[in-house]
Amino acid sequence: MSNLPVQYEQGMVNVAYAEGEKGAWGQLIASTGFKATSLTIIFRLGKQGQFFDLGTGAASSEVILIPDIEASALGTISDTHTLWGSIQVPCNIAASTRIAARGQQDSGTTNGMVQVIIGGP
Repeated sequence: MSNLPVQYEQGMVNVAYAEGEKGAWGQLIASTGFKATSLTIIFRLGKQGQFFDLGTGAASSEVILIPDIEASALGTISDTHTLWGSIQVPCNIAASTRIAARGQQDSGTTNGMVQVIIGGP
């Protein structure tokens, strides 16, 4: 049995201030230390109607890897509660790649947190 290399990084993503608009990209991993073949996304919400995009590439040149992850689909929460969720997906992200996320929500403004865990061969 071989050991999988694992790199763990965390970043905060602020959701958009207006209905339906994408927020700014927030860096999660500056440069992956190895080729990633597994991606686990862990997120915390403060409000219903939040979505996240995950992307790769240099700042201001991000390419969407996974669009519109509907974080609030995992359960019901009110504005006074927090919901944690996670998804795991196979991926093919080259070594030395920047990973970022950005948020949006249906209305209003609040913060959501996104963490990623990558694994590789």
